[in-house]
Parts: sequence; structure tokens; C-alpha cells
Amino acid sequence: MLTPVIPIASGKKGPPFVKDWPHASLEALEEAMERYPGCNLALRLDRYLALDPDDQEAAKFLVKLEREGKLPPTVAWETWRGMIIRLYQRPVGLEPVKPNGSGMKLEIRTSPGQYVLIPDSTVNGKKYRWLPHVGPADIEVAELPAVTLSFIKDTLGRHREAKPATSASVSAWAELWQGLPKGSRNDAAAKLAGRLLGRGITGDEALEILRAWNANNHPPLSEAELVRTLQSIAKAEERKGKKDDAPTVLTATQLLARTLQKPPEIIGEGIFPEGAGMIVTGESGVGKSLLTLEMAVRLSHGIELWGLEVPRPRRILMVQSENPLHSVQFRLRRILVGLEVQGAPNVMLVDPAFRIDLANRKSLQDLKNILENSRAEVVILDPLSSYHRTNENDNVAMRGLLDNLTHLSRLTGCAWIVVHHHGKPQDGTRDIWQYRGASSIRDWADTMIALLNKKGMDKQILRLMRFDKIRNGPDRPPILLDRNQDFIHWPTQEDVLAPHTLVVATLEDMGGEAKSQRALSEEISKRAGCSLSTARRAVENAMNTWIVLKGGKVLIKQ
Repeated sequence: MLTPVIPIASGKKGPPFVKDWPHASLEALEEAMERYPGCNLALRLDRYLALDPDDQEAAKFLVKLEREGKLPPTVAWETWRGMIIRLYQRPVGLEPVKPNGSGMKLEIRTSPGQYVLIPDSTVNGKKYRWLPHVGPADIEVAELPAVTLSFIKDTLGRHREAKPATSASVSAWAELWQGLPKGSRNDAAAKLAGRLLGRGITGDEALEILRAWNANNHPPLSEAELVRTLQSIAKAEERKGKKDDAPTVLTATQLLARTLQKPPEIIGEGIFPEGAGMIVTGESGVGKSLLTLEMAVRLSHGIELWGLEVPRPRRILMVQSENPLHSVQFRLRRILVGLEVQGAPNVMLVDPAFRIDLANRKSLQDLKNILENSRAEVVILDPLSSYHRTNENDNVAMRGLLDNLTHLSRLTGCAWIVVHHHGKPQDGTRDIWQYRGASSIRDWADTMIALLNKKGMDKQILRLMRFDKIRNGPDRPPILLDRNQDFIHWPTQEDVLAPHTLVVATLEDMGGEAKSQRALSEEISKRAGCSLSTARRAVENAMNTWIVLKGGKVLIKQ
């Protein structure tokens, strides 16, 4: 059993309930523990040394030492942030060693004036957990070899010393100023912005330096792209600087006094703000993957989505497992042709062979690294069922799993589009509950869109896009979509096989004038392969709603 243990308020990392906790007796601490049931637990480090990593570099450093046999097995546990703390016996006279803000963030915590949280403490809704087979009931606290402790202290000492720039690093940065071609400029701008902001240079000063650097590129990045890159890196630096001990309670007075802005929109009218979660549902074979691939291209180029504004281009990361890459390549080429755009440089794909379990901490850390490296603003996960092994009917488990996506959004700033399947049809089930699994799936989503098969005239298959939930905007009526040979979805009208565009194109090919409505309808019937009555209805709808046919000319209603 580990002692002495100090009670701390549940959900917090401090301060302890006992005022003079560094000098309190074991009996006084035990009495305090009885007064505060369900509290967080902290181990006072009178007799212990805790190796406490606070970044991935420090965590990997300790794992390397462990694999090399320099760190003996000892009591260890996982923190709420996924870091592993290892506990050893305290050498006599050892003083704590703190990171100085540069290099890896590894702290040697020891002395009666320090403590570490232990399981089953909870912070930000996440629990501390004993690692399997190395909990205090399984293993004794080991001694840390003096040679290993000396090596760790020396390594931290070297990190504290200013590192002179090597000729290679100077050369690399000098090359950036010689100018870069297309394909290299964005990444270089991001690296330079991070270097400048990380050294305390203000945003305005950094922008001036970036402009001077950008002038040497061939061709230079646009001013808008340069500003967006700097803003993106500034947000990432701000997230890095946030403290774990930020206040968790906000009074209504404080809330009302704050100046808060709505997050910028990825898709307009509240459909999809930055940091939001969207779920696209539908039965197997309805075309969810095609729809989201088209969405990826449109969002990456800033092209409107079926009448909904896309304010600016976004960086898209696609994580999908059902479609082989050659199939994705074929579809992507067709979509680019259909949208008449050149390439999709802002769309990135994770190798389908890369496996992710959204309930596994290591997988989540791997995914976080991918998100940070790609600087993705939107992540498309297709389908949800391929990335977990949880019972989808378990409300608590599914909400916890999806909350992991929310946590990644807060860490990286990305938004999610999650593809999910419909379940088997059940009598009496409301349409909005057609998706498979627990109700907490819908509760998590900011926006939920269902894609449904719908038969039109002459056996035409349409897709009905239904907005089942919009948390950040007004309710919207469903949109009826038709999909062309290039996998592009266009809004259409129910029971219309011949869209308005076909009416216009046919009339223009006839010289802008038709002898009669019947002649125009017959020509449309031939082209669309539909009945004469369907073609006639298309002409009437075009005359009444979208286009005006007058004097043999095509006029668009303003």
C-alpha cells in the first residue's frame, strides 16, 4: 500500500484539503480521507521518486530506457492525459528536478513538499488507471539504479543548455530564403511561422517576416494563404500554452462579461462550424462514401455545397477503410472532372492499412499525431464501425468513444464528419432513428444528415438528403439530389427525370427557340430516355420556377 495519501477535491489536481499537508501526520491524513469520500488521491513523495513525463519526447525517452533494461519494473500508472508515471524509492538527499521550458518535459518529483495524483483520481472527466501487472498490489516499488538516475539528470541538464545551431540547421533555414516552388511553400511557411511564434515574436512581426520570405518564392503564396497559415499556427501555439490547472468553474457574471464569438463556419447557416461533429447516415449502398468524397473536394476548394456556402478552402483528412485506394482514385478523378477543378492538394488520405481503435489510448495518440502533422481542419471518418470494437447499443460506451473525438478536436482544432450505417428497418421506428446503435450517437452529433434512396419517375433513383439534427442553426427542409456520371450530386425536383439544366441545354442546341412546347418536350424525351409526359413536366417546371421561356430566349429569373 502506498502512503501517505492526501485528499484533493474530485476532478482537481489541487490544492489538498489539508492545509499543512507537507508536514501532516499519517493519522491526520487518514482522518481527512474519511471526511472526504470520493475525493481525488495524491501520493506525498516523502519516500518516493516519480518520473513524470509531460510530452511525447519525454514519454519515448523513458520507454527507450525501459527497453534497454535501465529502468527496472516498478509501480506505474496512466494519467488522465495518457502519460505513464513510474514510481521509485527516493534516494537520500535527492532534490526535485523540473523542466525549464526547453527540451523534453520530464520532471523528477520527490521530497515531502511534492505529490502526484494516483488512481482512481479523475481530471477533466478522465480517470487515472493502474497499469496491468504493475499496480501496488502486484509489484513492489523498485530502486532506481544510481547510474540511470545520473544519466537522466545529465540528459535533462544537456537539454537546459543552449544548443548551438549546427551548420546543417543553419544551411536548411538559409535555403528557405532562396525561394521555394509549388508543393513546398505551405509546409515551409508553417515551419517558419512556428519558429517565429515559438521565440516570442508577435503575430504582426511574424507576418512581416513571412511576407519578406514569401517574396522570394516562385510563385509567392497569396496573402490570404499566408495569413491563414500564420493564424493556424498561432492557434496551435495557443493550445500548447494552455495550463492544465485552468479554472473549471465560471460564474454567470464572468460569462456575461466575456466577449465570445461564434466559431467560423466550414459550411454556412450553422450546418458545420469549426470544431463540430457531423454524422452522415444511410443504408448500405446508398452512396455515403461517394457523397463524403465529393464533400471533401468541395470543402478543399471552397466550393458551395448544394446551395450552402463554404466560406473558404479547408485542409481535409480522410480516414476510410471500406474502399481500396484504386477505387478512391477512380472516383476522385471523376469528381475533379465533374467539378472542373485541377487536383485536390488540400485533401489527404490515411493509408487504409493503418488501424485505429477509438477506445484505445495508444491509437488515439497515434491519431492525434497524424492530425497535428497534417494540420487537418476537417477529418472524414468512414465508417464509424471500422474504428472501434464497442457494442454500438451501449449508450455509455458509445458516448465515451465519440467524446474521444471531441477531445481530439479540442487538442487539434479539427472538425469531424463521421459516416455511420442505418440499422435493419423496424416497424414503427421514426425516420430520425433509422441509424444503427445507441441514442447517444445522435446526442453527440452537432449535425446529423441522413442519405436515403428515393425512386423518381421512370425508375429514376434519387437521393434524399435529410437534415435530422442541426444544433447550431435553424431546421432545414430535405434536399433531393440527383447524381451524374461524374459522381456529382445536384439538387433536383421530385419526379423530374430531366433537370432544368437539360431543358436549357436542349433549347440552346435548338438555336434558342423551339417551334412548340411539344417539340421541345419530344427532344428532351429522346435525350433523357424518359417518357413524353415526364419531359413535358420538366419544361413546365422550368417555365414556372427557374427559367422563363419567352420569345424563344432563355431568361433566368433574378
